[in-house]
Amino acid sequence: MINSLPNNRTNRGSNIVAVGAYNERLVLSILRSKGALSKVELTQATGLSKQTVTDVIGRLESNGLLLKGAPVRGRIGQPQVPFLLNPDGAYSIGFKIGRKSYELVLMDFAGAILKLHRQHIDYPTPTTMVTFVDEALETLRREISVSIMEKVVGMGVAMPNELWRWGQEFDAPDDEIASWKNFNVQSELEKSISLPVMISNDVAAACNGELIFGQGEKASDFLYVYLGTFIGGGLVLNGKIVSGSRQNAGAIGSMLIADGRNGSEARQLLSVTSIISLVHDLTAHDRDTSPIWAPDDDWTSMDAHVLPWVEHVASHLASACINAAAITDVPQIIIDGSLPPRVRALIVESVRAKTSTLPTTGLSDFEYATGTLGYSARVVGAASLPMQARFANDWDTLLKAEPLTA
Repeated sequence: MINSLPNNRTNRGSNIVAVGAYNERLVLSILRSKGALSKVELTQATGLSKQTVTDVIGRLESNGLLLKGAPVRGRIGQPQVPFLLNPDGAYSIGFKIGRKSYELVLMDFAGAILKLHRQHIDYPTPTTMVTFVDEALETLRREISVSIMEKVVGMGVAMPNELWRWGQEFDAPDDEIASWKNFNVQSELEKSISLPVMISNDVAAACNGELIFGQGEKASDFLYVYLGTFIGGGLVLNGKIVSGSRQNAGAIGSMLIADGRNGSEARQLLSVTSIISLVHDLTAHDRDTSPIWAPDDDWTSMDAHVLPWVEHVASHLASACINAAAITDVPQIIIDGSLPPRVRALIVESVRAKTSTLPTTGLSDFEYATGTLGYSARVVGAASLPMQARFANDWDTLLKAEPLTA
């Protein structure tokens, strides 16, 4: 184990949690979603009194969480001074345990990635995972100033559920994958970082990343589809992620589809619309699969296999999305994935086209949108978890309750 990061479980942001936390969290959340706003605009957005907003802004500024922008001139009356999140106010670490890679990032309070460490793997094991994290954290300690590392509030981890069940699906030895079953990821990583560690399903984390940091126009209700090694999904209703009573809401990959020639063979969507199916096709044709796992590759060298795969994915995904819309009544379905932007756009375009040819009687109209985080969605979503825990720890209440007046 490396020397741990500074133990700041109670320093950065502790005052905000201790004093009038609700209104501070409300203002921070609105600024995160809407960008810089003046006191007048914050008063309108929060429903708080002008004096309360002034007091809240003062406390957040003194805690180093807000910055005062340049006055906006040219309007009637006094120039409006916008306030925005201070990127240097706090930091978090996001870590993704993938089936073919590990990724660790340092993210600032505004959602910008300062450092990224990535390693391709044949398959994940607890031993290689801990080694990667220890080495990445040691590199951060060498390259990043102490003043920044002291403001790290925790680590969020995005990983597939029950990794030990997936060995056969991504060609890993059963005995090595089985070691995940009794391995406590949270406690082991807390030994390395000496800060709180939060664990999330990888696609749920990606959905969270898109919800908070995605740049596209999003409805308050949407289904999120992520095409990774295996396809998965998340459900957002009323602006918040719905996990379900057993944490499986939005699991579109588990949907059954007909895949036989006569439509009689039932298979799960994840078995025919995931990147692993493209990998198996390339392997069967003795093609190099390494471009699949390279984030900077656009896959054009594999178009003879990629383009038919896109059409195959789209044909099944269109039906699944219609079925999902019938149950959830969402107006928007966002499709993202660990795919080159070109390929992701082709899939969205093809799904949209195929949906237009299928029966949708009885359904309200819904639209498709392209996700904006791509490869980084899972690790960005992971990094957002400690920020939420520290600065919006009553997240559900924050998003649905009325503001407090002081």
